[in-house]
Amino acid sequence: VTVSVLYWTTFSAPMRRVAIIALSLVLAAVASAAIVAAPESTNEEPTEVPVPNPHNLRCPGYPNPYPVNRDAPALVSTAPNGKLYKAGKGSDTFFVTHVFGTYYDMGKAQGVLHKERIPVGLNRFYDWLAAQIEAKVEWIPAWVAGVVADFGVPFAMELTWNATKPFLPAKYLDELNGLADGAGVARQDIYNINMIAELIKAQCSVIGANGKATQNSLNGTLVHLRTLDGMGGASMPIKDYANVVVYHPDASLNEHAVANFGWVSFIGSVTGFGETIGIGEKYWGGQPDSNMTARGEAWTFLTRDLL
Repeated sequence: VTVSVLYWTTFSAPMRRVAIIALSLVLAAVASAAIVAAPESTNEEPTEVPVPNPHNLRCPGYPNPYPVNRDAPALVSTAPNGKLYKAGKGSDTFFVTHVFGTYYDMGKAQGVLHKERIPVGLNRFYDWLAAQIEAKVEWIPAWVAGVVADFGVPFAMELTWNATKPFLPAKYLDELNGLADGAGVARQDIYNINMIAELIKAQCSVIGANGKATQNSLNGTLVHLRTLDGMGGASMPIKDYANVVVYHPDASLNEHAVANFGWVSFIGSVTGFGETIGIGEKYWGGQPDSNMTARGEAWTFLTRDLL
């Protein structure tokens, strides 16, 4: 386990002591578990994994029988500089949030419109993360996992924020501040949650389909799809807060409208559409450490810049 020098230097002395204790406990648990739980060798043949669709080994999945939903979103509520809609059917729904004005105005409108969801969503995310730590490495005692979740991960998020903040365009900081103020939560909590993608990098899958692949449902037109694969994918609580934010910047900003597909309280872009381009991030394969630095604009904000 290593701690980046760029991160470590931003720790206060008490934080360093807590981090050292937490990491030491985890390392001790890892070492003990490795000795106790080392598997015995076996000569058994590997179990064959069934293929869902044996007729097409290049795409061993199931066809999607669900029609494309074209119903207009229903208005849920309004706020100064914002309107909240819900789209979809049944349990397959998501929010559509239209916001207007300056970046602070647009952030605050999001916070007000989702004020009941943002604090709950933040708590659910941290609870889920703690449970993931316990589930992935069950031999770590719950209290040690709690130390890691309560101190290690938030510290890592905050340190990532500190490293990237000097490179963040001022308009996004204004939006984050407005979002926190509108929701009535600490600004640092909103900063932190927006660093999760920067910590894990990109782990999604992307597909573009047209022609015969979409001829039955969309007359062969192009479809752009991104899946949420990273950090547990469908088990992540953020999936319950899917949100398309349509930005309508004030005319004085001389910017065009942008639709950002993400989650409540997350303003960076993993998928989005501008007036002339659509973008979706894909799996990040990794780079040698010598090519990496913690300092720079977070990639989700850079992606949004491109819209």
